Amino acid sequence: RVQQEFFPTLEEGTALYDYTTLVGSREISIGAIGGYSVNWTPTSRFSLKSVFTQSGDDETRLVSGPFNQSTTGIGRIQRFQFVERTLLNTRATFEHKTEFLGDGRVEWDAAYAFALRDEPDTRSTSYVAQEDGGTYFFNEAGNNNRFFSELTDHMVQGAVKSTTQFDWLEGRATLALGGGGSLRTRDFAARRFDCICFESKRRRI
Repeated sequence: RVQQEFFPTLEEGTALYDYTTLVGSREISIGAIGGYSVNWTPTSRFSLKSVFTQSGDDETRLVSGPFNQSTTGIGRIQRFQFVERTLLNTRATFEHKTEFLGDGRVEWDAAYAFALRDEPDTRSTSYVAQEDGGTYFFNEAGNNNRFFSELTDHMVQGAVKSTTQFDWLEGRATLALGGGGSLRTRDFAARRFDCICFESKRRRI
């Protein structure tokens, strides 16, 4: 697809930049949902549910056009980016009828969730020419770098609840007791390397 980026100035007929952006992208996504339930005994039931998704985005951008800021010329900026995302959520429950004080029931609940975002190697380069159709030279002041990042998130939850209903005075009463807790850890790492071009043959395109 093609995008236009234009930023005018107060002076008529001039602009800070007037870029045309060519974007090429590919996306893929897969997912699965599963569940299992069984009555182990007439008074006990076990259930398991899971959700899994995996996606990836691959994108290339080529930005070109005139600019008029601290310097003037024709800019040419390239960026290559791939991002991967993973999500997993699993929950298990166990129900048991106790018949304590009437219609008693105990519910056990446990869950695990995992999330990942991985950006393995995003590359950006910047070149500039003095005029349209001229030779592009490496722009030392531009955005020339390689970027790496990874985010992982783990979460564990657990809970137990006991409920019972019984006759009270002239109606039905419900008694509920329980507790729960969760533990979550997150790890994020990122690195950015700025590039300097020393080879003369690579300083022009």
